[in-house]
Amino acid sequence: MIEQLKTLYPNMTQLDQPTDDYITFIVDDSLYGIPKDDLSEESLTLLQTLLPNQVTSEKEQDWIHFLTGQTSEPPERLEAFRVVALYVQSTFEQSLLENTLEDVLGKKLIFIWQNNNLAIVLEPLEIDEAPLQFHEVIDILSNDLEVKLSIFQTETDQAIELLPKLYNWTIQVADKLLKSAHQRVLTQSEALMPTMIESLNEDDRDFFVKAVLNDAINDLDLLKTIQTTIEHQVNISVVAKQLYMHRNTVQKRIEKFYELTGLDVRQFEDALKAYVCIKYLT
Repeated sequence: MIEQLKTLYPNMTQLDQPTDDYITFIVDDSLYGIPKDDLSEESLTLLQTLLPNQVTSEKEQDWIHFLTGQTSEPPERLEAFRVVALYVQSTFEQSLLENTLEDVLGKKLIFIWQNNNLAIVLEPLEIDEAPLQFHEVIDILSNDLEVKLSIFQTETDQAIELLPKLYNWTIQVADKLLKSAHQRVLTQSEALMPTMIESLNEDDRDFFVKAVLNDAINDLDLLKTIQTTIEHQVNISVVAKQLYMHRNTVQKRIEKFYELTGLDVRQFEDALKAYVCIKYLT
């Protein structure tokens, strides 16, 4: 990639730190820059869309060094923080996404692009700050940016020394789940079930799901009812209200599920097995 870019942009060079005169990006832990004066407006926009791991400031580069283990001290001490992964399944302008997210959250963020589709974001937080839940704004973000966006968000943490470990774990989870998850927003706790499923190979998943769900595997309405029932701790009244059903209908579907699978969703182990398999299918 580097040699190809040098052929296209002979003045591309390796840099010690980002500068406003260059569009800068990281390849194999080295910082490179292409002079903006060498680029037309169209070329600059195209490179900002396609180049991996773009770096816009020395501060961002310092955070990259800390998060990737090149330095042991963070650039600054944060009261609290969380890590957010953004996955975009289409071509887009990275700077527009960054600016839009900063506007929504009302603060400066650190963006570390893993590739042209996946960004890991460090969000600084105040000690008692309740962070925005992206479930509330995912539609607004996607519509404003005109992209298909998926988000993974960790819980709030204060142990800055553990941030590099959380950063690397988030990369692994996001890379596995956001490409295939049906949910557009996943929290750290919500990622448990799909991560368990993803740890199995495809044959394992298919065989286990078929064995657990048995003849209920193709009854999507039934599976939806059972999923909702488990999510609401088998509170029949709440489930009926959630699904716009009569209580008796919900109860009959629970009984039908038991007949087809032998699983009693009122029992923890049965509910867990059913839920993991249903989440895989849906």
